[in-house]
Amino acid sequence: MKLMIGLGLALFTFLIILFFVFYPFNSSNEILIIDSNIESYRIIPEDKGGINTPDLNIYKLGD
Repeated sequence: MKLMIGLGLALFTFLIILFFVFYPFNSSNEILIIDSNIESYRIIPEDKGGINTPDLNIYKLGD
């Protein structure tokens, strides 16, 4: 019986410690705005035609 009480108290103490470790006491409900330069990456560059490769006539693509 003493063993069960001891295990119960140890479990309860462990749960209380976990609560204080993981509960966010200083949290706020505000929306965080992070400044970034993502706008400069939304521009799609003009297609220049790709890499010039020689036509080796390996594939028969049809007439």
